[in-house]
Amino acid sequence: MQNAIRRMAALGAGALSLALALGAGGAARPAHAEAPAYNTPFLTDSELEDYAAMGVEDIRSVLAAYGSYFRGPVKDVDGVEFDPSVTIYRAAQRYRINPKVILTTLEKENEGITRTTRPSDRAMSFLTGCLDPSTAREQLTCTAERLRAYDTQLRTTGATVSGWQVGVPKRTLDGVVVTPANRAVAGQFTYTPYAGAQWGGDEPQWGGVYLFFKNAAKVKTDKAPDAHPPAAADAPATRESGSGDGRLTDPAYLRLLERKLG
Repeated sequence: MQNAIRRMAALGAGALSLALALGAGGAARPAHAEAPAYNTPFLTDSELEDYAAMGVEDIRSVLAAYGSYFRGPVKDVDGVEFDPSVTIYRAAQRYRINPKVILTTLEKENEGITRTTRPSDRAMSFLTGCLDPSTAREQLTCTAERLRAYDTQLRTTGATVSGWQVGVPKRTLDGVVVTPANRAVAGQFTYTPYAGAQWGGDEPQWGGVYLFFKNAAKVKTDKAPDAHPPAAADAPATRESGSGDGRLTDPAYLRLLERKLG
């Protein structure tokens, strides 16, 4: 190798640089260039926390573009009429979570962006797959609250309630070993501990986090600030973001284990 470099040196600095690059295994590549998508920062921490990314009308525009059932006021399972765009906006502001993430979760769990007809009451009550069935408006708020809680846990203890950590491999419930690239991705796998069949999961009935990755592109908008943003949130009270290690008592985690174990 040294003799080869000496010969290259006679040809000039450019050739020498090429020889050194080849000796190092070729041109440098981005750290995630060859990683499977689930091991990349497909959702960045800054994106997760960009709670000002969309206003109410931005959210409504995305839903209207697909003719979504949720593009305007609808009746919840308890008979209360609510405006999903306002509920998503208020949840985003309260928990400082990007409205795009809530919208993408709505599509991931129940095709809420693209469906044009009303879901069943059972689907409405578990609209974003968050904790326990409740109402659609509570589900939307619960998504923001949980993602904020998981991010807080990672910041304060280094792990989420179910043990996901940044840069530490962990097996999903459908058998895929994932190494979260950042807090936002670790939070996604805490919220949904399935990778999905398209990412090699061994349970074909689960789309898992892959569906978040796939559907994120549907939420495209340039922010248009609201001239008169809604007043104080009317979101229902949900468990405050916490940092304690409750993995043995967290209802969501126990429920997922019950599903897995039958």
